[in-house]
Amino acid sequence: MAWCLLMLAKHPDIQQKARDEVMSVIGTSQPLTYDNLDQLEYCGCVVKETLRLIDSSFSLSSVHLWGSLATIDIATLDSLSTELI
Repeated sequence: MAWCLLMLAKHPDIQQKARDEVMSVIGTSQPLTYDNLDQLEYCGCVVKETLRLIDSSFSLSSVHLWGSLATIDIATLDSLSTELI
């Protein structure tokens, strides 16, 4: 979810389209329900695209590498993965 928020922050036009969809589907007074989630097609696409672009195994492998090799800095690996975006 954090990667998705980062991607939305980097792309304000996409963020605005996702916000507009949420506002049109649930507005400001309704709670978010499972039925509403089915109507949020664009937001679903944003999440799926983020999952496609950011390989979650990279983040997990960086933690594993850090645990086994003390010379690897996780912050450096995270900055490398952000540059790939």
